[in-house]
Amino acid sequence: MPKSKILIIDDDPRINDFISIVLKKDGYQTLAAYDAQTALLQVKSEAPDLILLDVILPDASGMDLCQQLREHTFAPIIFVSGRADDEDKIKGLLAGGDDYLTKPFNPGELLARVEANLRRASLQTKTYFTNTASEDYKEVAHLHIDFKNHTLYIDDNLVSLSVKEFAILKLFLDNPGKVFSMEDIYQTIWGHESYGDTRVIMVHISNLRKKIEEDPDNPLMITTVRGVGYKFVLPKQDSSKQNDIE
Repeated sequence: MPKSKILIIDDDPRINDFISIVLKKDGYQTLAAYDAQTALLQVKSEAPDLILLDVILPDASGMDLCQQLREHTFAPIIFVSGRADDEDKIKGLLAGGDDYLTKPFNPGELLARVEANLRRASLQTKTYFTNTASEDYKEVAHLHIDFKNHTLYIDDNLVSLSVKEFAILKLFLDNPGKVFSMEDIYQTIWGHESYGDTRVIMVHISNLRKKIEEDPDNPLMITTVRGVGYKFVLPKQDSSKQNDIE
């Protein structure tokens, strides 16, 4: 039985073909896209299990494309780039990427990254459905969270969250009052095997506060525990629901 389906997005046919050969030898199915427009069509029609994405494409930035892809897929996205600067790696993660592989790379490293991200995605999916099987919906103050359909409403307005923002919010909602360090959040959401920089967490927390807090500069739900990390505080009117959320 063939392994997972992987979409390779790189405008250089030689690199695209090389990656495809490496993956096929290990039993994976591969799809090829050489520009952003084709990549979007492939994601919508083929639903790949993992995406390898070059940073520079002829018709779009890989970073911008990653954000567009996140509107259609939860599949792991690994950036494959000749840029080794830490800031580029951080930008890639903030754009919705899960990992970052620098060119030139060893085929063994490519396969290891692919396997690690697919394994982590599989575990997260199993955990997600196990945790939400008995409760698909939660209401906390003005937040209405539908875990089954992966949506958040504030009052009657749909709020767009990235995959990672939704995962962080779910982590907080599942553990109200518990303090998480930035390292805890990173390891839980991104996993041990990904490239990590805790500054990514600070940016995601800031973005999440802007979307769910009535006053993001003075947050009441996602609060900072100075010198330690963050915790989710149930609004007073929801304190009676502590047991339901736990």
